[in-house]
Amino acid sequence: MNSKKRVKLRIPDTYVLVTIFIVIAAVMTFLVPAGEYSMVENPQTGLMVADPTSFHRIEQNPVSLENVLLAIPIGMNNSASIINMLFLVSGFLQIVNDTGAIDRLVKAIIQKLKDKSLLVIPIIIIMMSVLGSVGAVVNGVVAFVPLGLLIATKLGMDGMVAIAIIFVATYTGFGTSPIYPTTVQLAQKIAEVPVLSGFAFRSAMTTVTTLILILYTMRYARRISKDPSKSIAGFSENAFSNSAEDEEGELTLKDIIIVLVLFGGFGFYAYGTMKYSWGTEYMSGIMFAIAIIAAIIGNISPNQMVKSFISGCKGVVYAGLITGFASGISYILNQGKIIHTIVYTLSQPLSSVGNTVSSWLMLGINMILNFLIPSGSGQAAVVMPLMAPLSDIVGMDRQVAVCAYQWGDFLTNLFNPTSGTTMAVLGLAGVSFNKWLRFIIPLVVVFLILVMVALFIVVRFGM
Repeated sequence: MNSKKRVKLRIPDTYVLVTIFIVIAAVMTFLVPAGEYSMVENPQTGLMVADPTSFHRIEQNPVSLENVLLAIPIGMNNSASIINMLFLVSGFLQIVNDTGAIDRLVKAIIQKLKDKSLLVIPIIIIMMSVLGSVGAVVNGVVAFVPLGLLIATKLGMDGMVAIAIIFVATYTGFGTSPIYPTTVQLAQKIAEVPVLSGFAFRSAMTTVTTLILILYTMRYARRISKDPSKSIAGFSENAFSNSAEDEEGELTLKDIIIVLVLFGGFGFYAYGTMKYSWGTEYMSGIMFAIAIIAAIIGNISPNQMVKSFISGCKGVVYAGLITGFASGISYILNQGKIIHTIVYTLSQPLSSVGNTVSSWLMLGINMILNFLIPSGSGQAAVVMPLMAPLSDIVGMDRQVAVCAYQWGDFLTNLFNPTSGTTMAVLGLAGVSFNKWLRFIIPLVVVFLILVMVALFIVVRFGM
């Protein structure tokens, strides 16, 4: 009797995938003609933006072996602020975690809700979506992932739920925001449409996408609650799964004070981000202060603080390093001078199709370009000066171009391997990129259909 052996396809580790992407980017610099737009200052924003009439070919500039070898260390340098924040915040948060305060608070909430404990999920998703929409935590979202892991663990959930309630929720609010300064407002200024126009429509998009995320996450959470074998990520331990006093004690006044200090610090950072444009270094500094206060209240000795800090840092080595690896892809594409050529080539078909199809093509172009230019403001500076005049040529409102840019950025941010933030979140949660794709792609498809319908409405009826 012959037996057939099933050959299981082994997906490479995320580090291997990102390294492959770096090599592919290097090969592209030999195959794609080099070209560039002249950059001029936009009087409305003060930014250097592309002149849409100035594209020209330049001498081919394929990257050398030296560039390829330097891609990762230079990517590390370019991502230094994110990597520093990741290590420092994770280390400081581990000190807070080892007081046991967060663990006992979450346990008390779950016991209070009893069989309705999964209601914690929509509450956190709504909160993070709002914070993302107003621009309070987008750059610092990685710092919130350990909290998501703690909550998910106490709920009996896996890393997918942790990422969904923190990262996906934040980026859903951010990606559909009616007010975010460095994306939608910047794009509106470059496109010369009224700033904050379309506020009601974009607010509706934020509401609908957040509701869809809640339904999707709750469906997944209920499924793995009934049958843990249905978990895509599995239930392996992470650096933030347990605190020093995991199974002991009731919630105390000290615990409540520690948690209030922690969330008060997050609130202070959110205020500083919106009011003073604080960077991620402020998040690290605030967490340092929180860790010291928590250690004093929680009776943690200085030596134990050091041990907790190192333990927290150890848990995010994978996530921190992958951030630099991912940034190496953008470095190669920029060195080869091919990004502008790709933008120019992709934009050519827009003038030969109908308005609705043009809006969908604009969306697709922005989705592709987000892999090449992961920065929202950087993408706006390159894309919007080209898309806005193209909207005029095909007879569309420039607001359509703004929507296509914003929502294209939103969709691909959720699974972009060239984004240091995305890869750091996955590494922190211990979720491989291929497993993440299995979880997120069905949701992205639903969002894509919604966005295409929304673009049809904007084209036909305006905002």
